[in-house]
Amino acid sequence: MGFRTLEISQASEIHIKNGQLEITTGEGTALVPVEDLSLIMAHGANIRLSTMDLSILSQSKVGLITLDEKYLPTAMVLPFEGHARQSKMMHAQVSADSVKKRELWLQIIRQKIRNQSRTLRLSERLEPRRLLNTLTRLRSKMLTVSKRLPQKHILVAFMKVLTRERKIRSTAD
Repeated sequence: MGFRTLEISQASEIHIKNGQLEITTGEGTALVPVEDLSLIMAHGANIRLSTMDLSILSQSKVGLITLDEKYLPTAMVLPFEGHARQSKMMHAQVSADSVKKRELWLQIIRQKIRNQSRTLRLSERLEPRRLLNTLTRLRSKMLTVSKRLPQKHILVAFMKVLTRERKIRSTAD
C-alpha cells in the first residue's frame, strides 16, 4: 500500500519500467517505486503519460489528479478497487464542515509561509524571524478575515494584509 503523494509540475515524460515510475525532465530522470505511491498530482503543460501507464497505476491502487493554473483539481483518475485508507481520507475531506476546511486552509498557508521563510534564510535574502514575527501578528487578523471569506479568497486577503504590513513597516523605518 502506497504512502507517498507525488507532485509533478514541470514538462516531463512518464513511464513505468520494472515497477518504477520513471520521470524524465529536461533536468534528468528520477525513479520512484510505484508501490510507494498513493497519489500523483500533475500540474503544468506537457506532462505525458500513456494509457497503459495509467492502467498500471490504477492496478497498483495509485490515483492521479490533474490541477489547473490555480492548483485546483480538474480531473481525477481513481482505481476501481481503491484501498480503504484512501477512501476514508477522501470521504473525510468531502464531508468536513466549512469551519474545518478554513482552519486547514489557514494551516496550509501558514506552513507555506514558514517554508518560504526557511528558503529565504538559506538564500540569505531576508531575516526569517522578521517574516515569522509578521506571520504571528497577522494570525489574529487572518482568523477574523477567514470567517467572512470563501476559502479560495483567503490567500488573496492574506497577501493584501501582508502587503499593508510591509508598507506600514517601511514608512516607520
